Amino acid sequence: MRKALAYILVIAVIIGFWPSMEGVSAKSRKTAAGEPTYSQDLMPIPGSSVTDPRPILKWEVYPNGNAVTAFHMLLDGKLVKASRIQDDHTVTWSYQPDRDLAPGRHTLVCQVTFKGYQPLQVSSTFTVVDPSSLSDPFRGKDRQSLATLEWQAVAAINGYRDALGLPRLLQHERLSRSAQAHSNYLQINASNGHQENRNYPGFTGVSSQDRAAYYGYTGTVSEGLSYGYAWPWLHIATLMDAPYHRLSLIDPNDRDVGIGLNLPHNLVVVAGSQHQRTNDAVMVYPYSGQPDAKISWFAAESPNPLASYRLDRVYVGYPISVSLHDSNTRELRFIAGSIKDNLGRDVPYYLVDSMKESQYRKHVFLIPKQILTPGLIYTVSVQAERVTIDGKTAPVRREWSFATQRQPGLDYTGIERFEGIENLVIRYDCGDLPDLEYVLYRNGEIVRRYQTATGYSWSSRAVLENGLYKLQVSSSYLPSFLEYELNVTGAGEARQVMVKSERAMGQTPAVRAGLIRLGGREHIELLFSDKKPTGLKYTLTKDGQVRRTYDAAQSGYYAYGSFELTNGEYLLEISNGAASWPQRFSLVIAGEKETRTVKLTALPW
Repeated sequence: MRKALAYILVIAVIIGFWPSMEGVSAKSRKTAAGEPTYSQDLMPIPGSSVTDPRPILKWEVYPNGNAVTAFHMLLDGKLVKASRIQDDHTVTWSYQPDRDLAPGRHTLVCQVTFKGYQPLQVSSTFTVVDPSSLSDPFRGKDRQSLATLEWQAVAAINGYRDALGLPRLLQHERLSRSAQAHSNYLQINASNGHQENRNYPGFTGVSSQDRAAYYGYTGTVSEGLSYGYAWPWLHIATLMDAPYHRLSLIDPNDRDVGIGLNLPHNLVVVAGSQHQRTNDAVMVYPYSGQPDAKISWFAAESPNPLASYRLDRVYVGYPISVSLHDSNTRELRFIAGSIKDNLGRDVPYYLVDSMKESQYRKHVFLIPKQILTPGLIYTVSVQAERVTIDGKTAPVRREWSFATQRQPGLDYTGIERFEGIENLVIRYDCGDLPDLEYVLYRNGEIVRRYQTATGYSWSSRAVLENGLYKLQVSSSYLPSFLEYELNVTGAGEARQVMVKSERAMGQTPAVRAGLIRLGGREHIELLFSDKKPTGLKYTLTKDGQVRRTYDAAQSGYYAYGSFELTNGEYLLEISNGAASWPQRFSLVIAGEKETRTVKLTALPW
């Protein structure tokens, strides 16, 4: 009896939300070494729409040493002569019509026979779309502005690829249209994710592969999504930090890219290749010799790489990845691995390998359980096994070192709107910090406050006015309590936050103070390096008269006298009933307009 042909089903892997990636990879039945396999999907893929009236029709198989005794390709029931392209692993039959296909549905059928096996037949029905009927994703948009932002995003991607020694991606107009169309769909429908619903406005294809084909791209693609940032490079940095998203940006087989933007709502990256994916280079990140790797990551990726550990939205050390990207690899099997710092200490990690994956299985992630230490050298060792499509195996061994950022720096400052309120957004180049806190002052008044654990809080004004501000930042992962002078300028999309000066202030003060405005009256707000004490009370006096009081257990703030707190020296007495309290401070309000400050000095009893 002749044997039935084993197969590999090629499917789209959706790596969803926040920066996310959709890739094409092989999910297979267990294939014995030496058996032929094949790609289930023809090109164009079944159900897709294409704009090219002369689309390239092709099918790829993996003979694994078996002889092909017969092959037939039929287009709309008529036999056509396909060219045969063969390399070490694959045989591809390709045909391009010599005349335009009429708009409408067409059927492609391929049949192959391997010696000793039964004939195999697969088919695809696709639709040729009149290009003049295509939706224009740039209609009503500033194309020149979008082109500039797209260039910035591509430059950011290529910056990472340059460091890894990879070929640069080139902007491809058809992928740009595909990406912009999906970006529009996400914004119009206030949605996220890679799939589109044909019943919703802006639909151009269910999957990223469908959308690329709709705009005439004939290769395979992957898609990454990021949300919520005003700058393209920040979206790309976020994609690189998330290990699943990272894989599509560092694929050595990709050559083309398109970017779609509706900032700050979303950014869409579609990367692809119209050539066979034969580059089997082992990619590692952070890369060997990297001098400024990040120390931390907030794991909020979907799918969740830590799902098997029942963890999500947690702070961990910066993810380390080892990956393969060629079409001949079926799996990268982890055998052993370690992370050590230059002090000789082992770094515990969460392992995400092919045993924990159900679809894409060509990577190994080592995610440190604790945030890494700034300024140390880390050495990673991984032993693994590459399993090819035909079941053969080969060892993969990598050992390399990288250094974490020694002096974390303020990487981004910008104004972004949340629920109608403008807030200052800051990011440090060392990664996501679990205890980051800032206080933003203007004229001595606290106008915004941020804590990683609780988010943003603000004064009664929804808009951050242009002008000078003082920003104080603290975190146990920063070398010092830091103070910046900022200047907010511009209007609308042209608003900018410029850092005018920075100074290290040493240890974060146990108590700080600033002005806040409640009901038109100025009050003193106290900020503590630890949690706000329970049962807090304070009394603020000047010239022997009580001007302000606060009682957490009663009505909170209370004002005596004028609405404004005039410049000068006050006595601040704080208590909460604990043995170490009360405490007394000299509180001095000084300066005019943009230079107004509040200074505390502890006094002995």
